[in-house]
Amino acid sequence: MKHISLATRYRPQLFSEVAGQDLIKTVLSRAAAEDRVAPGYLFSGTRGVGKTTLARIFARALNCEHAPCAEPCNACEQCRRITEGTHPDVVEIDGASNNKVDDARALRENVGFAPMEGRYKIFIIDEAHMLTPQAFNALLKTLEEPPPHVVFIFATTEIHKFLPTILSRCQVFSFRHLTEETITAHLGKILNLEGIPFEDSALHLIARRAAGSARDSMSLLDQVLSYGTESVNNDTVRTVLGLAGMDALATLFDALARHDCAAAAMFTKELVSREVDIGFFLRELVDHFRSLFLLRQCGREPVAQLGVSNVELDFLSGFASRFSPSYLHAAWQMLINSHRSVTTSPEPASALDLLLVNLALLPQLLPASLVPEAPAGAPQIGSPVQSGSPAPAGSAGGYAGSPGGPAARPAQQPADMAEAAQRPVAARPAAAPQAQPIQPARSQERPAASPMPNGMPDKREAAPENFSKAQAPTAPEQTRPAQPSPSEASQRLQSQSQAAPVRASDKNPADRAFAPSPAPVSLSDDDDEESDEAEYESMGQDLGSLLPDWNAFTDFASSDRDGVPPYILKALRCVSMQGDTLQIECDSESLLATAKRSQASLEATLSRFMGRSVRTSFSLSEDGRNRNQALHTPPVFDRPELRNCFEILHARVDRVQQL
Repeated sequence: MKHISLATRYRPQLFSEVAGQDLIKTVLSRAAAEDRVAPGYLFSGTRGVGKTTLARIFARALNCEHAPCAEPCNACEQCRRITEGTHPDVVEIDGASNNKVDDARALRENVGFAPMEGRYKIFIIDEAHMLTPQAFNALLKTLEEPPPHVVFIFATTEIHKFLPTILSRCQVFSFRHLTEETITAHLGKILNLEGIPFEDSALHLIARRAAGSARDSMSLLDQVLSYGTESVNNDTVRTVLGLAGMDALATLFDALARHDCAAAAMFTKELVSREVDIGFFLRELVDHFRSLFLLRQCGREPVAQLGVSNVELDFLSGFASRFSPSYLHAAWQMLINSHRSVTTSPEPASALDLLLVNLALLPQLLPASLVPEAPAGAPQIGSPVQSGSPAPAGSAGGYAGSPGGPAARPAQQPADMAEAAQRPVAARPAAAPQAQPIQPARSQERPAASPMPNGMPDKREAAPENFSKAQAPTAPEQTRPAQPSPSEASQRLQSQSQAAPVRASDKNPADRAFAPSPAPVSLSDDDDEESDEAEYESMGQDLGSLLPDWNAFTDFASSDRDGVPPYILKALRCVSMQGDTLQIECDSESLLATAKRSQASLEATLSRFMGRSVRTSFSLSEDGRNRNQALHTPPVFDRPELRNCFEILHARVDRVQQL
């Protein structure tokens, strides 16, 4: 005798026998009982959740000899023939093989005929998303104004492929995934009918492996029963379905707690040799790390209320104290982000190996040699910053990798810059008189402080040429003597110099405090036009040393399709302007190589932006140099696994750089 699968043998025949989907069952049963039938229904959901089963039950309820009724009797001739698939008025169509426009036209012609035996002519179209747009368009008029005796039922797993015009003409029902408790109860009912003993934990494993599908769970149960055991227990289910057991998970957690990457790699090898389902193993691992994190943060009782069994709680409680909450949270997030990439990888075993090694080395991915030391006098973590004290480098706010964040600036400043930043900034002494004469009459008419373009008094002073940043005066603030205010041309030049952002001075507050200001320009009463031209010529060198507005340049260069990509420009950082050469720093060797390849295009775009010929010079930033030096220090260089991790993370592949 041919074996009949459990899914076929125990297919529900009544609304009440269907597992889950309570809302949909209630709506369809009441529609059949009250004879309030819509012309079109659309059942959407994943596989094995009861779409086709409920469509058949609904068809029997509508055409039952005792209709209208809430449940089919399954005893009359109408119900029996629908169950056998021989009823002339209930037609099941496979949308995958009958998806052409000619099939839709033939169906439309068949709709016009009255039912032969039943009350309704019902068309159940399975896998309806396989119909072509032309076939859907051919059914639009029929769905909008169907005959009163015709009912369409579409079943699909991909509702997003349906035309909006079709969705608007149907009642749409979304079938949900079944919960583990629902599937476990359904499997237990079947095993009781079969007279087979079972363990609840084994049925929970099958329900978790089925991922919300009742048909998948019954197929897995059928596979376990084919193993030939007298009962369904936990060990049998894990052996047949290729699931990792508690002993394997204990080995992995112990290796992760000891940060032993060799043991993690050996665990992956053993897992592959046992032919364990990698996708389900990662799902279990995500659930276990979630439970471990909640155990550390909330305790046992809240986790038990989330459906975790007592056996799993006892097992996980022994490992929860060996991990820090921060590690558990980071590992949990890493597993979620890596699940899809591992399962869809052409080499899932290698991808899983890399993932587990990264989990073992997670606390060591950033060794102490890469963490910059806090500058002298900088506030400690958690201590309040005193008002008026200079902020340490990299503390301007923002996360690592963001503009203005720690990763976007050098890790350490030179010693003289740090000392200058810690001292109070005092006013400079008055600058020495310039060679150009200042007429007394014009000097007396000018105010004491020259106005800035924003209306505020100019407090900048000229510094001696031999002035050193490390020799910052600590004398109290002095009053600056009066100086002549510049003419209108000079004010325009000062406005331009203040509007241009100087990126080099942003590195340290001391740069801004000790930045030399342009010397005062003397004026002549005889010819204002000649004085304006002289001012332009005298300040030309200062304007030539100004850095371009890099954000404005990035927007300007984005319109050039053949130029440097904007994402590369945003990663570069201007340092200084030496004549016609712009000094640019890069934070990694790969970015430096990419920038050098695009140097000609970058210089051409910069020349158009600034209106003069500009050359560029690239160098590796202090942050990048520290990273390269750290890779060759003994704590890192002697550990091949750490060196390999850094080579992968920073894309230090020589072949790619040569390209």
